[in-house]
Amino acid sequence: MRNVDKVFPFIKYRIVANVIRPVQDKDLSLIPVSVAIIGVFLSLFLGSIVRNGEREVVRTSFRTNYEKERSAIRAKLSSYREALMSLALFMEASELATFVDFNRSSTVVMNRNPEIKAIMWLPRVDHADRAVYEQERRFRTPGFTLREEINNSDVISTADTREEYFPIEYITPKNESNSKMIGIDIAFSRMNFESMNAAIGNLEPIVVLDPEAKQSERKKIFQFYPVYESIHASQEPEPQYVNIRGFVGASFDIESFLTTVNRDSKSTDLFFCLLDKQGDKINPLYATSLDPLNVIDESYKPAIAPINVYGRDLELVGKPTKFYVDALSNGTPLLVTTSSLIITILLSAYMQSLVNRNKAINEKVRVQTAELVNVNQQLEFLSSTDPLTGVMNRRALNSALDKEWKRSLRDGSYLSMAMLDIDFFKQYNDTYGHILGDQALQNVAATIKQHCQRSVDVVARYGGEEFVIILPGVKQPDEMLDSMIKSVQNLLIPHKSSPIGNYLTVSIGAVSCIPVDGLALESFIAEVDRQLYAAKDQGRNRFKTTPYQVST
Repeated sequence: MRNVDKVFPFIKYRIVANVIRPVQDKDLSLIPVSVAIIGVFLSLFLGSIVRNGEREVVRTSFRTNYEKERSAIRAKLSSYREALMSLALFMEASELATFVDFNRSSTVVMNRNPEIKAIMWLPRVDHADRAVYEQERRFRTPGFTLREEINNSDVISTADTREEYFPIEYITPKNESNSKMIGIDIAFSRMNFESMNAAIGNLEPIVVLDPEAKQSERKKIFQFYPVYESIHASQEPEPQYVNIRGFVGASFDIESFLTTVNRDSKSTDLFFCLLDKQGDKINPLYATSLDPLNVIDESYKPAIAPINVYGRDLELVGKPTKFYVDALSNGTPLLVTTSSLIITILLSAYMQSLVNRNKAINEKVRVQTAELVNVNQQLEFLSSTDPLTGVMNRRALNSALDKEWKRSLRDGSYLSMAMLDIDFFKQYNDTYGHILGDQALQNVAATIKQHCQRSVDVVARYGGEEFVIILPGVKQPDEMLDSMIKSVQNLLIPHKSSPIGNYLTVSIGAVSCIPVDGLALESFIAEVDRQLYAAKDQGRNRFKTTPYQVST
C-alpha cells in the first residue's frame, strides 16, 4: 500500500477529490434506487442468459430426438425391406411354394415385426391364363374368383378384364377378415398398379399409402417387393416385364408403426406429424395423440425434414411438448433471477440504511454547523461591534477603512470620511451621570445610522464620545452632515452644562478625496481630525470640510 501511495499519489488525490468528496457532499437518496434498477436489470439479464442456455439445451435435445425419430422411421422401413426381401428370395427359389411354406416364413417375419398386420403373396396372372388360374384355385378355395373393390368402397365385384392381374393368393395371418381378401386384385387401383409397375426392374420395394382410407379406418402403408422368375433375370441390365412372377406385399397401419418407433426412439413426450407430399397434394398420415395437459410448446421452432422412402416423399414434422420441456428444465433461470433479485433487495436495503444514516449524520452536522456559524457570527459581531451603541468598534473600523481606501485607489473613485464628536460630553457625564451619558451615546449613534442607509456606508465608534463615518463614492457630504447635526440637535437631549446651548450638540470634521499613489491613509485620517478641531474652534455645533483633494 505504501508503494501505491508513492507511485500513484496524484491518482489517489483525484479519487478523493472527485469521487469521495462529491459523494459526501451530494444527496445520496438516488443511490439505493439506482442500485435497485441496475440490480433488477442485471437479474433479468442473467436470468435471460441462463434461460437462453436452457432453451438451447432443449432445442439441441429436441433436434437430437427428432433425428432419432426420423432415423428410426427409416430404419424400421428398412427392416421391413429386409423381411420382404427374404420372402421374395424364398418365393423366387420355391416356384411351387404352398401356403403352408409361405405362412411359415411370413409368420417368422411377423413375429419379429408385430406392426405388420398382414403379409401377402400376389402372383402375376395374365388375362389369357385367368380362367385356368381361377379353376386351379377353386380346388383349394371353393368359389375362388378374381375380384376388386368398386370405387374404394366395401362393395366387392368380379374383376374387370385387364391384361394382367395381381390377386391375393396367400395371406398371413389367415383369419376371417383376411380370408375375405383372397382373390382381390391389388392392381385394380391405378395408383397401386403404377406403383407396382415402377418397382419392376428394381431390387427395392415400393411403398404405397392408402390416402383414401375412410375417416373411421386407420391409415395403412403397403410395401411391395417384386419377385422375378429367377434371381438371374433380375440381374440383367434391363429386366423385362415378362420376368415378373408377382409381388410379396406387407401392410401395417401407420399409427401402430409410429407408436412402436416412438417407443424405440424414446420420443414419447414429443409431438410428431407424418405428412405424405406428392406434388402439390399434402395428406396427413399420422399425428401423435397427446395428454390434454401435455400441450405443444409453440415457443420453439418446429423441426421439418423430408423422408424419402423408396420413391415416396414423406415429411416428418416434430414439435416439443410441455412435458418434454419441463423434463429438461431444472428451474435454474428462475433460481438465478430470484437469487439476484433477493441480493438486489438486500443490497438496496443496506444502501438505503447507509443513506438514512448518512442523512442523519448530515442533518446533525448541518444543525451543528448552523449553530457553529451562528455562534461565529455572534462572535464576529461582538468582536467587531461596540457593545454600547451597536455600531462598529475601532478594530472593525480600521479594517473597513483600509478596505475602502484600497478600493477607491483601485477604482479611482471618491471616498469621504467624517469624524463626529459630542460637544462638552465630559460635562454632560458629570452633570447627568454615566447612565444618561450612555443613553445619549446610543441616541446619537442611532441618529447617525439613520443618515447612512447605503450598504457600503460605515458608522463606527472611534472612542469615548467620537464617531467615524465612511462614505464610499461620495464627493460632497455637506448636505448629509448638516442634516445630521440638525437631527442630533432635534433630539432635544437636555445639556444645561453646555456653554453653547441648552441641548446636546455635535461637531463634525470631514474630508473627501480620490486616493492616489503617494497619498497615505494616515495623512487622510489626520486631515479629518484637523477638520474636526477646526469645527470646534469655530464654535462647535457645526461641520467643517476641506477642499476635495488634499495636498501630499
